[in-house]
Amino acid sequence: MQVTEISLELKVLAKEMTCPVLLLAQLN
Repeated sequence: MQVTEISLELKVLAKEMTCPVLLLAQLN
């Protein structure tokens, strides 16, 4: 894998992780 591909994967993971976290933060 290239560095650019890894960074893109991390960005996608970050987006998928932040959405549920923000929702939980709002519920609490």
